[in-house]
Amino acid sequence: MTKHMSKRQAGVTLVELLLYIAILAGVLVVATNGIVQMGKVYAIARNERRVAGVAQAALERIIKEIRLACDVAVIAGSPQSLQLTTYQAFSPGMLTPDCSTNFAQKVEKNVTLSSGRIMLDSQYLSPAASVVTINSLQFQDVSDIDSFSKAVRIFLQVTAGSGQQQVSHAYYATAILRNSY
Repeated sequence: MTKHMSKRQAGVTLVELLLYIAILAGVLVVATNGIVQMGKVYAIARNERRVAGVAQAALERIIKEIRLACDVAVIAGSPQSLQLTTYQAFSPGMLTPDCSTNFAQKVEKNVTLSSGRIMLDSQYLSPAASVVTINSLQFQDVSDIDSFSKAVRIFLQVTAGSGQQQVSHAYYATAILRNSY
């Protein structure tokens, strides 16, 4: 006895199943690629923020020290350093140093680059080198002899990350000694 089926059997054929799997695989490849690309973009953006933050903090601190100094000297060598001459006056609450007084004690400070970090004498001005590295710190004396103004141009190159996510930028700033204008 044979039964004739008037209606088609419910179910999925092998060809339809393979087609569905191929479409699903294509969607998963596109989604995975998008997630990987977003991760790379996030890593680059994080390194950009790190580099900018370290550079800004380091430059602000160096500029502050230069502006409060009475004299500066760029010391050639490898690495190059900046020698700052400041005076510790005995009057508390002074906003600017009094470089003309004879009642002040002379203090020498050195700003230099050591192992990818900026140092002011024995204090670090930049964070640990495991995340962000300062590749170059250079100073240029741009003092104007005719007007008795003293100024220093600062060049700073900062790098963060590695491989394709590595970010490196150069920063420039100029600081004028407060008592020289």
